[in-house]
Amino acid sequence: MAKILDGKEVASKIISECASKVSDMLTSDGFVPKLDVVCVGEDGSSASYLKGIEKKAGEAGVLFDVHKCESTIDKQDLLDLIEELNEDDKVQGILLMRPLPGELKQCENEICEAISASKDIDAARQLSVAGPYLGNNAFAPCTAESCMAILHHFGIEVEGKRAVVIGRSLVVGKPVANMLQNENATVTVCHSKTQNMEKITKDADIVIVATGTPKKFGAKYFTKGQVVIDAGINWDPIAKKLCGDVNFDEAESIVGAITPVPGGVGSVTSAILIQHTIS
Repeated sequence: MAKILDGKEVASKIISECASKVSDMLTSDGFVPKLDVVCVGEDGSSASYLKGIEKKAGEAGVLFDVHKCESTIDKQDLLDLIEELNEDDKVQGILLMRPLPGELKQCENEICEAISASKDIDAARQLSVAGPYLGNNAFAPCTAESCMAILHHFGIEVEGKRAVVIGRSLVVGKPVANMLQNENATVTVCHSKTQNMEKITKDADIVIVATGTPKKFGAKYFTKGQVVIDAGINWDPIAKKLCGDVNFDEAESIVGAITPVPGGVGSVTSAILIQHTIS
């Protein structure tokens, strides 16, 4: 059986460090950081994610507020809300839940760009997304950073290893591939058009999966001794619970170490959001 890379353990350490910093802020000048989330529409996975963020914010002593908007909200009204949060000195972090629904999806980039750079804690803006490539001071996408935090916490060596990233999104796939390269891993990025993907993934030491396809990656993609990081968070309407992109039951009996869903990358992502809010 594989070693379970418990994201809750990683998140607990991060939140403990955040709580100490917030306590120092409160003692020195009475200031309490605040995280505001803008949620347009709602689904099962986002609701669970929000609960996790709220819980960790409370543990760290960070104020938390959710602005729930109807999926039919007018673009300008949404932009006005974001600008209001930009101008609010009490708000240190703004998280826009993505992807946006309906017609708003077509102008998602424009809406993301409206978030103040200093409050863009999940790298929604294009220049923030480019942070891992340009080496600027922008926050890295939280999910990508969470994958690396898990590897570091459990002492998993990256330098010189062969890593495969399945997925090439700007939120996870591309930034985490760059982070792995920055730590001297040899990285291959796979996607929906990749041929012989099963052979490619089996040759890797580390496999990070982030495609948004529930339980797609089963036994045929993995081999003994690998480290598998499942960054997928999907809602299983039949089981009525969260699941990853990896078929956990099949992979666990083969690989050396694996993150669960829930309780893996998602838990750490919530903690990284809090970390960014108080940074």
